[in-house]
Amino acid sequence: MINPYKLSQFKKNKKLNSYGFLNPLETTQARLNVKGTGQKMVSIREQAKEYKVSETLNIVDLESVNTEMDLLTKEVTNEDPEKCFSYDYIIVDETEYRVPKTVIKQLKAQLDAKPESVSFKVTKSGKGLGTEYSVIMLD
Repeated sequence: MINPYKLSQFKKNKKLNSYGFLNPLETTQARLNVKGTGQKMVSIREQAKEYKVSETLNIVDLESVNTEMDLLTKEVTNEDPEKCFSYDYIIVDETEYRVPKTVIKQLKAQLDAKPESVSFKVTKSGKGLGTEYSVIMLD
């Protein structure tokens, strides 16, 4: 216990928590406060209005796709290694569009038959696990 009558126990540069006091700048409440972080506090209503769902669209949503586009891969991690997965996607106008593996497989077959093709469209039928994709060459 600190003896308040012996000021020699307090050192100028020593942290408050080393004396048994909580530093208000390190507590959760202080981090939420405007003075603690410099961030403006936002109401739930304002946050809800600004919320955007981070959703990756599907290649089916595009009218046409160029075969020369870069195909990227995104790793989705989870605490459970069994639930980790990856998917391929392209970026069009700063928006991600997922490219299913079955589309890549069908596109390979189409390009083997017609190697000079440069654009295609994808259609789908079914839902969920029963979804089937069809690649249609446009040229």
